[in-house]
Formats: sequence, structure tokens, C-alpha cells
Amino acid sequence: MPKLVAEMREDIRESPFTCEFIIMSERWTYNGSGKHIFSYSFEDHEHLQGNMTMCENYGAIVNVTHNDVERYEFTEDFVEFLEKTS
Repeated sequence: MPKLVAEMREDIRESPFTCEFIIMSERWTYNGSGKHIFSYSFEDHEHLQGNMTMCENYGAIVNVTHNDVERYEFTEDFVEFLEKTS
């Protein structure tokens, strides 16, 4: 999971007011609402779904899925962690 956390850290550093992200395959096309969100792919991160479950269990993210694409929000505490360790 270090690669995923490093990517999240970089994303937060570049867009500190974005806290939503989706997980998906690189083979899929996603046309969102125009709102800026991050995305993480199954191809780039082994066991991505399991990592999301673990992050939810630790209170780092919240599942906010409202359609067929899994969507999450970073918690404020996790954002602070990502910012402090960057």
C-alpha cells in the first residue's frame, strides 16, 4: 500500500481542496459531474479494493458511492496525515 499512499499524498499536495476519489479500471471511461476528483486504478495498485476496505476500517476514508463507480472521501484526519508526511 505504500505506492497508493504516496500517490494520495502527491494528489493532496497538488489539489489540497479535493477530497473525493474513485477507484476503477484504466479500461473504463468515467464521465463525472465536472467536479474535480482523484482516481486510482486497479492496474496501478494491487489489491486496491482490499486496501479501500482497510482504510475504511481505520477511519481514513468514507464510502460515498452513489452510482456504479465506487467513490470515497478522505477524512480530515487522513488528509492531515497525508499533508504532514509529505
